[in-house]
Amino acid sequence: MQKISSKIKSFAVGKSTDAETINTNPKPLETIDADRRIRFDIVPTPAEETLKFITRPNDPNGHDARVFLVKSPEGLFNVTVVHLPNGSPNTGYPFEVWVQGDSMPRGLEAIAMNLSLDMRSVDRAYLLRKLEALKRVEGESFAMVCPDGVERRMKSAIEAFATILEQRLHQLGCLSEDVLKVTPMVDAMIVRREPKASDEGALCWNAPVHNTTTGDKFEVFLKEAESPTGQRLPISIWFSGNVPRSFTGIEKLLSLDMRIVDTYWIGKKLRQLVDLHEKNGDFWAPIPGGSGKSKPYPSTLAYVADLLINRYARLGLLTREGRPLNQNGVVQLALFKQRQETTAANESKTPGINGALDCGTCGAVAAVVLMDGCLTCTSCGASRC
Repeated sequence: MQKISSKIKSFAVGKSTDAETINTNPKPLETIDADRRIRFDIVPTPAEETLKFITRPNDPNGHDARVFLVKSPEGLFNVTVVHLPNGSPNTGYPFEVWVQGDSMPRGLEAIAMNLSLDMRSVDRAYLLRKLEALKRVEGESFAMVCPDGVERRMKSAIEAFATILEQRLHQLGCLSEDVLKVTPMVDAMIVRREPKASDEGALCWNAPVHNTTTGDKFEVFLKEAESPTGQRLPISIWFSGNVPRSFTGIEKLLSLDMRIVDTYWIGKKLRQLVDLHEKNGDFWAPIPGGSGKSKPYPSTLAYVADLLINRYARLGLLTREGRPLNQNGVVQLALFKQRQETTAANESKTPGINGALDCGTCGAVAAVVLMDGCLTCTSCGASRC
């Protein structure tokens, strides 16, 4: 036995190294429930190929939309669901949802941005799964007349938003049984429901967030799983501390996005948030990565997104800019990289002349042009980059 001959006057907390693949002997997650079972043998359709529109359609004549007013104890705001016509006066293809209002719950704009990308995917089952998750968010209860004309009690403003969007999707004919059978995104989830840890715990990463402007002060936690090759992969996120209750909505959405095996998806969602501006919400914070430098961030959630991108970069899953990096034993990116190279080669052979190509999405003749280096249809907005 070693004898300590002097008093201990101080101590130091050690920092982890850059090698995030150190074996920490994690305990296994519970896999009794089939929906909680982690699968690492998925070979899905690349997430980008499930999108009907890579970029937002833009019609100079405007788009059809319907606006719904929400009067909740948490704030007064409008929900706008935008769609493309499909030949029927009562149905259409919704591709975007907006929220407007100075008093709307914090984080609701981020939720709308996240769902807008999901609305451009052909997988409506994945979108419906997200809306069901949002309808469980707690807040201040109130009664609301829904788009179907029935008055219902909402648990929160977030549930009201999700209910309006879901019912509008039904009105536009987007949630029929046939449509819900197309599930490339759901099939690409490494786990359908969040796995539960045993009584001995599981892998976890956390980082602090302190917005001195808004008073937000909390910890960001990531639950992580480990593949047979030792690769760590985030599978859920949550916040703990002085944080707006409405942020629970974006927690749920990002957790589902993290479970898509193709990291293109979570990277795209996080890149959406890094420039998210919140009125009177900008603040200075340390730049993730250990450089010791700081910079201004436009909102609390923008900083959270930068923290997560840095974590994914440390794990070798994304670049520091939030884009897919290399094959890592979990995400098969060879096809993704090959498609990028093929697209670049095709673009180099395509003359930048307006009206050179026909659109393969809407069928418009001589409507595809090169815009910002991307082949884009001037009729329906479909683009491939």
